[in-house]
Amino acid sequence: MLWDTSLEQRNEIGRSYEFKPMNYGECTLTQKHAELLEVDVGDMIYYKMDIRTLYKGLVNKYNDYTTLNGG
Repeated sequence: MLWDTSLEQRNEIGRSYEFKPMNYGECTLTQKHAELLEVDVGDMIYYKMDIRTLYKGLVNKYNDYTTLNGG
């Protein structure tokens, strides 16, 4: 598992995320991406992720929180 979707929801990261928490080894793709990748349910995929994007989002959320709360 890349990250804990339940924890992300509790921390209000990705508030528009509307799927149930995933189990180990699961991922969610749009139909368009599945077609582009030529994958189907049960197929294994490998995904290279730039973690800096996630860090930037977390830092921005923290900065917004501290600005609003006098931090």
